[in-house]
Amino acid sequence: MKLSIPLSSYLISLPLLLRHHLASSCTVPTSLDAGGLSTDMVISKLEAIAAPYLFLPLADPYITALVAAESSIQFRLANLHGTNVYNVVAMYDDTALDIYGKQDYRLCSFTNSTDKRAHETVAAAYAFAYSAITGAPDCEADIRNIMDNVLELPMALLDNQVIPDTSTPWGLAKATIDQGYNFGETDGWNADGSLYNTYNS
Repeated sequence: MKLSIPLSSYLISLPLLLRHHLASSCTVPTSLDAGGLSTDMVISKLEAIAAPYLFLPLADPYITALVAAESSIQFRLANLHGTNVYNVVAMYDDTALDIYGKQDYRLCSFTNSTDKRAHETVAAAYAFAYSAITGAPDCEADIRNIMDNVLELPMALLDNQVIPDTSTPWGLAKATIDQGYNFGETDGWNADGSLYNTYNS
C-alpha cells in the first residue's frame, strides 16, 4: 500500500526542521579569559563610558574617514560596514541568520546571560574596529588607539588570528569581516560610481 503525504505537510515541517538544524549546530564559546579579558572588566567598561555598546567611541574616527570619500563610496562602505557588524552580532542569537541566510559561526552554551552579553559586546567592538580599518584605512591609527588604550581591547588579539578561532570574539570578528569584504569584491556593486557614466551618459 502506497502512502501519499500532502505537500502541505512538507511545507509545514520545513521551518521546524530548519529551526532544529540551527539550534543543534553551534560552537561553544571560548572564555574571554583566553585574551586576558573578563566579563567584569567588560561590564565595568560599559558603565565607565556610559554607553550600551563598547564600539560607540570608535564611530567618530570612522565617520570622519568615511565622509572624506565621494558619496557613492560612502554609501558602499557604510553598507558593508553595517552588514558586517550585524553578521557578527547575529551569531549570538538562537535563530537569527546573517545576510547570506546562514549561521556558520553561531555561538551557544554560555554559562549565563551576563557572560553572553560580555562576549557579544567584545565581538561587536572588534567587528566595528576591524571592519572600519579594512574599509577606511585612514582611521586605522585612531581606531587602534581607542581599542588598545581606551577600551583596553588589544587589537593584537585580532591581528594574531591567522586562522581565525570563531569561538573567540576577536576570531569571530576577523572571520566574518573578511568574509564580508571578500564577498564585496565580487558582488558586482558599482562601488565607485563609474558605471553611471557608462549607462547614463
